Amino acid sequence: MRLTLTDIIYLKERDGESATTDNWATPIAFVINGEVAYAEAFSPPVGENIFLMNPVFTSKIENIDEVPTEIVTASVGDTATDMVLNEKFTSVLLSEPLIVEIIRGRDNAVMEGWFYDNDGFYLKEIIDGVEKRIDGMGNVAL
Repeated sequence: MRLTLTDIIYLKERDGESATTDNWATPIAFVINGEVAYAEAFSPPVGENIFLMNPVFTSKIENIDEVPTEIVTASVGDTATDMVLNEKFTSVLLSEPLIVEIIRGRDNAVMEGWFYDNDGFYLKEIIDGVEKRIDGMGNVAL
């Protein structure tokens, strides 16, 4: 079985929603050279059991309905999962990104173009002529 992007991203209708649990979706940032290259909320089984488990990504070309299609394989231990994704996400995964969970309530605004380092996610913004670090909630970080 091959998963598609629709199979792996969080869908409220399929995955549910709850104000009392933190795992109804697994938001993840894929960071390349300190910058968020891709960010998405994933279905918990995929986000937690594949992406957050430090997978090794490989790809191969196969014909699907007579169309050459790139298949990304995420390998975690002895388990391999094949996925047919869009070109951008495929490129990000094959670039060996740092995979970081986005913590709801702390990193709510994080999306592509944000930066990431050991202190967390941030934006750079000029405020009163001085470059400031803005955290994932939109606050000036000290």
